[in-house]
Amino acid sequence: MTNTLMRRIGLQFFAEGEGGEPSGNQTTPPDYEALFQSDAILRAFVDRRVNAACSTAVANARAKWQRQNDETLEEAERLREMSADERANYFQRKYETAQRETAAREAAAAKRTQTAAKLRERNIPDAMLDLFDFGAEDDAIAARLELLGGFEYRKPGEFDAAVQTALDEKLKQQPPASGGGSTTGGEDAALRESMGLPPIKT
Repeated sequence: MTNTLMRRIGLQFFAEGEGGEPSGNQTTPPDYEALFQSDAILRAFVDRRVNAACSTAVANARAKWQRQNDETLEEAERLREMSADERANYFQRKYETAQRETAAREAAAAKRTQTAAKLRERNIPDAMLDLFDFGAEDDAIAARLELLGGFEYRKPGEFDAAVQTALDEKLKQQPPASGGGSTTGGEDAALRESMGLPPIKT
């Protein structure tokens, strides 16, 4: 269905001009609104996709609200049963937990920024940042950085070009001078000696 619709849109883009003659230099963009209004298949397809996306968004929002509402009610019930001192301790612990989580997020963000700079210094792609756990200790992050620094990174297409260049250089080399084998006489003798074979008598 999707491929069919894309072809229909593509045909509209390259449609002929008035009177059935080719339009030549088409400078105006296709009228997608007119296509949408005139094509029932396209309208039905878009309606289904939009309705599905809206339904998913509403369901997710409802689930999130329900979860937060349940947590609020449970917390209110616990607080109602607490004494004044218990409530004070509860809010103090909650505040300290929030502070620690905020500090941890800020520290992780700072480590990510520092690591990104070190990756650029070593010409390591930024995509490698996803391999780090910035909640870990500095030593673990440094070890991962050293590990990644041991690889050679190339841009898309550069690796194939390097392989092709190496193959071209290899093909330019002259074949061995010996008539029947792929090794010279000295290389053949060394190979036979390494295999424990007697030398060839001439």
